[in-house]
Amino acid sequence: MRRDIVIIFAIIVENAWCADYEHVIKNGVQRIGFGSCNKQYKEQPMWDVVGKPDAWFWTGDVVYPNSSDVSALEAALQEQRERKEYVKFAKEISILDGTWDDHDLGINDAGKNTQDLERRLLAYVNFLRPYNNNREKREEKRARLAIERRGAYCSHLFTSTLKNEVVFILLDTRSFRDDHFIPSVGAMFRNIPIIGRFMPLVASATRLLAAFFTRIFNFQGDILGEDQWLWLEETLQNHSAQFVFIVSSIQFATSNPSFESWQHFPKAKRRFLQLLAHTKPNGLLLISGDVHHAEFSAQSKYLYSQTTTTTNNN
Repeated sequence: MRRDIVIIFAIIVENAWCADYEHVIKNGVQRIGFGSCNKQYKEQPMWDVVGKPDAWFWTGDVVYPNSSDVSALEAALQEQRERKEYVKFAKEISILDGTWDDHDLGINDAGKNTQDLERRLLAYVNFLRPYNNNREKREEKRARLAIERRGAYCSHLFTSTLKNEVVFILLDTRSFRDDHFIPSVGAMFRNIPIIGRFMPLVASATRLLAAFFTRIFNFQGDILGEDQWLWLEETLQNHSAQFVFIVSSIQFATSNPSFESWQHFPKAKRRFLQLLAHTKPNGLLLISGDVHHAEFSAQSKYLYSQTTTTTNNN
């Protein structure tokens, strides 16, 4: 029997300021949790395991809608928002935020060409709205920024009186992402009995082929979009943090081409590595979700990646 897996980072900071929407947490932050790949229609005993971190960040796939229709996505997000276990957990969290992944858009392997993308984004940021009145102004500004940017990316800066700083950067790897070299078939036939059950395997096969041809034909596809690239560079430059956590819903350092990852977009991956080499962030750790298991991997001896999961995908 597999246990639910949760990732909790214990970081001692006394004040928290969100770089994008200037919110100060006066009661202190000591524990920060991450999670992904949550099926809203299944039991969720993991919230008791997570306990009560001061902050929680979704790393993608909050829900799994039963169709690609926007109304199905909205219903799935509302179902998760009303889960008693989750409500109890979320009400006690000082900061609750996250970035989205393909199933939060309602379509497997989705990217910037997803129909009704802005409505899907609005549904996601509405899911993140507070249960407690003392967070309403911060979350209202968070939602406004997401709509203005047409993306879910943002950053948080936690500081202490000891002048220690920790930066959390949430990237949006969906809203501006080009199609794979071989466009995914992940969303095709998903509602057709029997055939639909095998489509994730077909999608994995096409991703494997896409990774192969991507290298041969020097694929130029992008992930973040120019506005987000410029924002990321500015965010990495404008702090002196001792630790930097960057959340990318898809994996960065994996060597498995059947999973969605940055290796399907080599130009974007090179640009990301060059940006890190230029800005030299301290104590860097990349955090991802997406793949329904937890792992720790390394791009080099200086660059590490943690894949997190909540997870109730048994």
